[in-house]
Amino acid sequence: MNKGMPSKVSLVKAVDGQMEPENQSDNWCRHFGTKTKGRLVLNAHEVEYLNGNNESNCCIMTKAYFFIKSNCCNLLLDLNGDFMLYKKHKNFNRKKDKPMCSMKFVGSDDAARDAIGCIGGILSKESLGFCVLSESQFTFLKVTKMECLDMKTPLKLKK
Repeated sequence: MNKGMPSKVSLVKAVDGQMEPENQSDNWCRHFGTKTKGRLVLNAHEVEYLNGNNESNCCIMTKAYFFIKSNCCNLLLDLNGDFMLYKKHKNFNRKKDKPMCSMKFVGSDDAARDAIGCIGGILSKESLGFCVLSESQFTFLKVTKMECLDMKTPLKLKK
């Protein structure tokens, strides 16, 4: 856990069933949750992470979330329900910092189909990240937009 975060977070259940921190003015809150209508709402993965639950008992998506958080990144939902991946730093501000990429969680069987289905979204974005989940493992892929794709491959890249 980060320095300055409480060992256990006091949460209250929001009207829609999601969880909110009791004291939303705490500094650590900026690295978690989704702000809607002036309130900070946490998803299940964030609640497990904040309460220090044992990672070995979690689902694979929560394990992937723990991995992202322990590698100096913030994974936050935007207002459209898409995960955005940010570099975590001392002065993080969700309004001013630009995300590294959008992140989608996909099953290993559906990864190629989901990636192809997102091609339209990639055309308007610089890059898109995928977290491919199986029953016991996860891996990350980053798909980057290319300006021009043609057959003029440099000789040094040919094998």
